[in-house]
Amino acid sequence: MLRNEFKGKTILVAVPDFVGFPEGFKLGLEALGFEVYVLKNYEYSNLGLKNSLIHVCKKIFLGIKTFKKEKRKQLDYAKQLDDFEKIRVFRFDFALFIRPDLFSTALIELAKKKANKVVAYQWDGLEVYPKIYSRIDLFERFFVFDFNDLTKDKKLLPLTNFYFDTIKQAETNIDAYFVGYYKADRIENL
Repeated sequence: MLRNEFKGKTILVAVPDFVGFPEGFKLGLEALGFEVYVLKNYEYSNLGLKNSLIHVCKKIFLGIKTFKKEKRKQLDYAKQLDDFEKIRVFRFDFALFIRPDLFSTALIELAKKKANKVVAYQWDGLEVYPKIYSRIDLFERFFVFDFNDLTKDKKLLPLTNFYFDTIKQAETNIDAYFVGYYKADRIENL
């Protein structure tokens, strides 16, 4: 068993703030012995009155429909950098970015300066989030879930999906389980 295999090692985990992933990764990595520092991405829904007015004016008068999305990303990146600066660790042994397209290149570059090894994992196909292509070369190792993506860049490495072993198994006699995020379009396939 891998318990405490990484005792005394530090890891920075940058992960989407999505259905409990930050907490799941933290618990799992702590069980391996890591001292874990988590950075999340944020999704701002309320941009405030001033930015909402700017968005409406740009949309109506200039036909620019991207202001709101760009402003949200700008706020998200600023919060990520602020949270990173609050972590009082001189050096990390590792940094792991899950869905690195959600994190600014500035943050990734800062992590590279403070971590001995910086790796990434893209949990969905590269074509689903094409912004990811500009981030691949920022990492020492870059893992992908979709084996079809391995042909798109020689730096990509295969890695299966992950799970959290803290999920409690039902006490009934069941032949199959699906543990995953609920999305209506998955139901027919399941």
